Amino acid sequence: TRELEQRIAERTAELQVANQRLTALAVTDALTGIANRHALERALQRGWQRCLHSGEPLALVMADVDHFKQFNDTHGHPAGDAQLQRVAACFAAEVEAVDELAARYGGEEFVLVLPGLSLPAAMQRAERLRTRVEQALQVVGLPGSISLGVAALVPDAGTEPAQLLRLADQALYRAKRAGRNQVMAALDVARTGAGD
Repeated sequence: TRELEQRIAERTAELQVANQRLTALAVTDALTGIANRHALERALQRGWQRCLHSGEPLALVMADVDHFKQFNDTHGHPAGDAQLQRVAACFAAEVEAVDELAARYGGEEFVLVLPGLSLPAAMQRAERLRTRVEQALQVVGLPGSISLGVAALVPDAGTEPAQLLRLADQALYRAKRAGRNQVMAALDVARTGAGD
């Protein structure tokens, strides 16, 4: 009986470890090792609820790797994957607080969730991130940069996290249209937590 109990305990421990690995895989992007879109959606909802209760802004930085398709076509997919991994490492290094999150949104798009940050503070973090990525990509001798869009909202009962994503996405595409390799703020400043 003792031997059987020991084997059951060992098997239970193995199953717990396997479940923990599966849970981690469910929220981690396989290529970059940072949070995936599913984890982003959960973190955005948690940040939204936290900021709704505290009355603080929730900031979002959305970035896109500039000319990524052209880079892939020129240097090959393994080099493109390596570029995405370098960008992801820069995003991960930018996370400063336990409730902040760096995630791969999809393809060559990345997001940084920053609960409690105003638009000006998030803009500073985005510019620091843009510079960090540019330096990291130059180290390997291959061209590369990112464009970033930043938005911040003080959540209220009449808004949803999707609105924050939409504002950051619009700002991102303004940055791309304006020449890339830059940071742009959302235009909807009346509701973007612009003050500190």
